[in-house]
Amino acid sequence: MAALNPNRYASAQEAAIIRANLEADLQLREIAERRCTQASTSLHDAHQNLLAAQEAFATAEAFDRHAKQLKTEVDARIMTSQGLLHPVRRVPVELLARIFKDCMSAYEMTYDTDRNSFKGSLALLGLPFALSSVCRRWKEIVFVTPSLWRNLILQCDALINPRLVYNRLLKHYNNARELDFQFACRSVEDEPGHLIWSSVYMVLPKARSLDVTTYSASHLTKFASRGGLTSLEELSLRLVRDYMENLDGSDDNDHQTSYERVRLTFTAPQLRQINFDRAVPVIAAPSTYPALTVLTLSLPTDTLPVAEDVASLLSALPGLQSLTLKNCGQLFGRGQLFSSQSLRSVCLLGLRFERGLEPPRAIFPQLQRASFSVLSGPSSFSPNDFRAFLLGPLKTVRALDWSPKITLNVKPMEWLDEMPFLEELTGASCVVDPVFFVKLGTPKPDGSWACTKLRSIVLENSMSRGVRSSVPFPELLVSIRARRLAAAASGPGPVDMHTFKLSWCEAPESYPADAAEQIQALMADDPRTW
Repeated sequence: MAALNPNRYASAQEAAIIRANLEADLQLREIAERRCTQASTSLHDAHQNLLAAQEAFATAEAFDRHAKQLKTEVDARIMTSQGLLHPVRRVPVELLARIFKDCMSAYEMTYDTDRNSFKGSLALLGLPFALSSVCRRWKEIVFVTPSLWRNLILQCDALINPRLVYNRLLKHYNNARELDFQFACRSVEDEPGHLIWSSVYMVLPKARSLDVTTYSASHLTKFASRGGLTSLEELSLRLVRDYMENLDGSDDNDHQTSYERVRLTFTAPQLRQINFDRAVPVIAAPSTYPALTVLTLSLPTDTLPVAEDVASLLSALPGLQSLTLKNCGQLFGRGQLFSSQSLRSVCLLGLRFERGLEPPRAIFPQLQRASFSVLSGPSSFSPNDFRAFLLGPLKTVRALDWSPKITLNVKPMEWLDEMPFLEELTGASCVVDPVFFVKLGTPKPDGSWACTKLRSIVLENSMSRGVRSSVPFPELLVSIRARRLAAAASGPGPVDMHTFKLSWCEAPESYPADAAEQIQALMADDPRTW
């Protein structure tokens, strides 16, 4: 309906229409009023419901907070109670300190040899610090247990915090009676007053063992120049590859080497062991290290002859008892004399031979253990030269480990008559001649036996450059039976063999059909032998 204009008079016709419409509007207003009343009632009810819901929500929220707070408090009390009642709380201090000591894991240097870089900037043994942070009781135990502070690792470069290094090294120094100190250095300011070097010098007097990994042996010389190594028992030096490329600045190319000669001038009366990697120690005075008994040198595979260096070391170390040379290269090649009156164990790994070179001579009257491995050798190599070198020292040997890695005509197994004191024989990747077992199992015309003291034989045959090694099985069984019978009989004869281990890669059909039964029969007699 159109809106009415109140400022004019309605005509009779229009008034009739208005009266009809007014009646309809009055009825419509009644309907609208009823609806408004219903809507107001619904709105009021909804508002009341909303207030009730909000109140219920607030109540539930408050209850939730209270429940969570209660749970947190209860959990804390339970944890505290369980901790106070834990059996470790009742463990005696001495036993708890022993447990802490047994938890000390062996840490190694993290120098990445493949990438020629140090991993991280600081590596310190953090177990004592972690244990001391658990509780007051543990802290007291840690700081009164010197053995927990014994292992100290410092791997540093130019990025480490000198103050942190100093504080931690100071704690190790104050709480340890002796230190096993591993030090790796890449690039730290080489200044006498630098805090890192001052920290290192501080702990040296308590160093029982010192392991240095670095680019230059000058760091070891620097330590020695400061003194304070009177407690040192073990010294290790490891030179990394990058530094070795242009190491020797000499103009004489004949003396160019891929290892460094390190002159040791410091005093260490308790030094017992030296381990050098890519370096050879030079000892001027024989009386500098009277307690030194073990020397291990690991050289690069491309090392030039070091025979003179080794001979000089043997002369300068009258008390040396164990010598190990890894990748010793052309050690046997220039007629050098190797002499030591005290040497009891020698291990030469990675031997190589050159044609036309004078064989060396060795005088080791006290030698008891010998180990050799050969990497390569020309076909023109004369086994007699190597035999002449070996048989002198081997006359007194009690344990021989022979691993040629290749097929050579050098068979120490055939030299039994010249090794009367041999007790243990180990061979790997070597060809065993049947004569070896025949000699072992057959008495001589005068009734004596070869290697009467031989108690243990371990032979490991494997594929080596396409050559398959073999062990003569029949001779083996006959030899073992004969020696056992002779050992059981009265009168002079060989001792009973208590260990015999054999592995081969021959096809099973190449051995007797009853090989398994024969082995079982021997094992039934004495199972410990196999």
